[in-house]
Amino acid sequence: MTPNATRGVGHQRIAFALLIVAISLVACGGDPTVAAWKKAGLPEWLPPYPGTEPVLLSENLSGSDLVGMASFTVGADPKASGKLYEELLSAAGFKVRLFPFDTPGGRTWRLEGDNEADTRGIYLNISPTDSGSNFVLNYSETQ
Repeated sequence: MTPNATRGVGHQRIAFALLIVAISLVACGGDPTVAAWKKAGLPEWLPPYPGTEPVLLSENLSGSDLVGMASFTVGADPKASGKLYEELLSAAGFKVRLFPFDTPGGRTWRLEGDNEADTRGIYLNISPTDSGSNFVLNYSETQ
């Protein structure tokens, strides 16, 4: 085999390996973040924050509303991470408001959002940690 022919075989093997990886990702739900949010049991209408593995703290029915609480951490500071989630929620059709307030642990950010029909709501407290931010996410949905 000539060097160019060998290179072609190598490229084919790499392409085949990448195809296998892509098929595996699709079989596992595609995006690992989406899969982690599904695994946690969060509603599909909540946009996942990239690279997170949330923990569902509680979920129950309150009258005719489904209410829940989850938590996750990110490496970015509260303001930057809040702005990113504000953009994700806006893209998902939520009317969103992000604002700061001071706490003994430092500046915390609050994010509130509702969908256009006012049937889904999200309320986040984003507090500083030594390595980034902690999100406590509360959500509700009229059933």
